[in-house]
Amino acid sequence: MIFCAIEFRLNWADWVVIFGYLTAMALIGVVSYKYIKGIRDFFLGGRRFKKIFVMFHAFGAGTAGQDPIQVAGAGYNRGFAGIWIQLLWLMCTPFYWLIAPVWRRMRYVTTGDFFRQRFGKSQEVSFAVYGLIFYAVLNSLNLLAIKKIVVDIAGGPTPWATWIVIASGIMFLVYGLLGGLIAAVINDLIQGLMIIFLSFVVIPAGLVKLGGFSGLHEKVGVELFDLFAAEEFTLAWVIFMSLQALIGIVVHPHMMGTCGSAKTERDARWGLCYGNFLKRICTVGWVLTGVIAAAIYASRPLIDREHAFPATIRDLLPHGMVGLFIACIIAAAQSTLSACMVASSGLFVNNCYRPYMKKGASEKHYLAASRVVSALVITGAMVIALVSESIIQLFKFSMQIPPLFGIAWWFGVTWRKANSKGMWASFFACAAAMAATWPYPQPFKVVRWPGSWGITQFLERLNFVKPAGDGLYVWRDEWHICAFLAAGILAMVIVSLLTRGKPEKELDDFYTLIHTPVGQEDKLREAGIPVVMH
Repeated sequence: MIFCAIEFRLNWADWVVIFGYLTAMALIGVVSYKYIKGIRDFFLGGRRFKKIFVMFHAFGAGTAGQDPIQVAGAGYNRGFAGIWIQLLWLMCTPFYWLIAPVWRRMRYVTTGDFFRQRFGKSQEVSFAVYGLIFYAVLNSLNLLAIKKIVVDIAGGPTPWATWIVIASGIMFLVYGLLGGLIAAVINDLIQGLMIIFLSFVVIPAGLVKLGGFSGLHEKVGVELFDLFAAEEFTLAWVIFMSLQALIGIVVHPHMMGTCGSAKTERDARWGLCYGNFLKRICTVGWVLTGVIAAAIYASRPLIDREHAFPATIRDLLPHGMVGLFIACIIAAAQSTLSACMVASSGLFVNNCYRPYMKKGASEKHYLAASRVVSALVITGAMVIALVSESIIQLFKFSMQIPPLFGIAWWFGVTWRKANSKGMWASFFACAAAMAATWPYPQPFKVVRWPGSWGITQFLERLNFVKPAGDGLYVWRDEWHICAFLAAGILAMVIVSLLTRGKPEKELDDFYTLIHTPVGQEDKLREAGIPVVMH
């Protein structure tokens, strides 16, 4: 009854492509299963991947199903300024070249190992808990993107969106449980090529329909061609969001797996840097698609800007190509979820379960525990996706979480004086400032400051806050970010200077570890420095 009541705008060619593509991806997970002999293979792929695989793994893990949708959506109503919703990571790309060898030289299984070695056991456990929460939120973005596509194909809200989100989550779970990181990396190589193709395929059709770039200029206002917008994507927003991204990216748990799975330091450096640079190129195609959508649908505006990308695909491409687009979005979500699922389960098992809950169990037991945790993470992601409506709001929330630990990572690598007390001070100061200045409607209510407060009047003169009606003010996004980053950094510096740090011998061992190139582990053993995994 429900199926007949909605209009799925796909024909047999689309369904053949969708099921054929996804079946091929599923077979990769099945075939990869026989190569999973233990935790080393499940979490790090045996550290066997060369630069081309690392490159597409970095591209695939970093290019989720929601990325084209939210960038094109931002381009639809903000023009080329919407490119910054993803191009903000451009500022991180040069740093990838510098820090990829650091991740590889750590020789850890997870980033939780880093927090234990550098700060302490409580930081290790808290980071593992953070990883589960963070990836439940991040994975929900992929599932929400699939939900948006289904709604657009159906021509409006439909109960099928709920069931397809659940079915997708189960499919991703089975795929990741079987193949671990090996399946994710192989999948990334295939779907990465497809995502690059689909990032640009609709542009020629759109320009032909509009009469070229001259027709595009006639259809939309000149403000859509500005690189910065008067609202949302301002210059200050780009600066502080880029800084937030740089501080937070180092504690995305999958980054340890991305670089740690590389065979050599150069493979890690080359793969991470250029894999992410591929995404920067694709971002141009996504935002241009959004501007084209603004021109095509100028006379009949879309209800939700996040329907811009799937709507243009649906209306401009022939059947078969539409199915390929849907399959690739699902495959992009699949590969990203697999990498995130492996990283989050690795964190819990390696940094909570094995050392503090179940010591001395077999490798087979820990592998089974990893798969149970993976199921819980995907279940949490499905719940969040089903109750959420806005990709952009959920994305902004996901950006807020990593700096809580990212500040400590940067100080831990670059400053010997940084210690565990400084890290906790930074964590709580950052969280408090974040809560006090929260400007987003989801997942919590906007924090409004009374205009009668003297400090609010002062902040208004500085343009840090904006009116929200009834004599209340809310923080602007960019200054909200500035406030909590400043609070976290200052707390780390002040408390670390005033308190005693780790013993010098432990610090010497840690810094010797990250300064010793891969392949020279004998030097570490001779110095009595433990190597977690090389």
